[in-house]
Amino acid sequence: MGFKKTGRLVLALAMTAAIATAAQAGPIQVGGTYNVRNTNFPNSFTSGPLTINSTAKPIGGAGSGGLTVRERITDTSSEAQWIEWIFEKTDAPLADVTTGGWKTEIFNVPVTTPVIYDGFFIYWTINGTAAQNITTIPGLGAPQVNPLNSSHLVYGGYFPAEGPFTGPLSFDALLTNYGLGISDGNMDINQINGFVVGAHLTTSVSADVVPEPASITMLAIGGIALCGYGWRRKRQAA
Repeated sequence: MGFKKTGRLVLALAMTAAIATAAQAGPIQVGGTYNVRNTNFPNSFTSGPLTINSTAKPIGGAGSGGLTVRERITDTSSEAQWIEWIFEKTDAPLADVTTGGWKTEIFNVPVTTPVIYDGFFIYWTINGTAAQNITTIPGLGAPQVNPLNSSHLVYGGYFPAEGPFTGPLSFDALLTNYGLGISDGNMDINQINGFVVGAHLTTSVSADVVPEPASITMLAIGGIALCGYGWRRKRQAA
């Protein structure tokens, strides 16, 4: 996949092999582990395994400016959940190279059952508070009301359901020119020191998982075309 357009944000969902199920509310495996790989956020590193337990975990080592990540899970029904990954840093900016590519990959995320994927959002924060008065980022679209908190806007939201998919899952977010993208969104690169990724997953009642071959599908979130947004389907098992 090429990343040519300045300010383009790419959000992707990747599906790999299935894992065992466990008894719990919702499909997200609390207590399971995942990994994070960042590029210029603020440095470049891979951390993990990290446990899904809602506590802040330091990632990135000495060069990461105190970057941490924690998870927040919100039930939307007995079988559906939002999971948010909340990244926070002690200072700004989030990117080591503000004129270049910036990326986070959250991968090997465990689920207890095949899932339907029907929501994804991202937003930036200042000292833990969502950036206000954000505007359209070219290639990403206009911001929408946060489905979990109507007091602020996010990029993304609910979209037509896809799946079912088996886990573990992977989520990618990339801004090809971090400084220009943040500026286009009416945010101050010298103040932003946090980032939140959210995904909505629902337990599937279907036995039919999405088959091979691998493919990329362009989707719309909340009626907004997201250039470069898609989901990738890899080898899976029911």
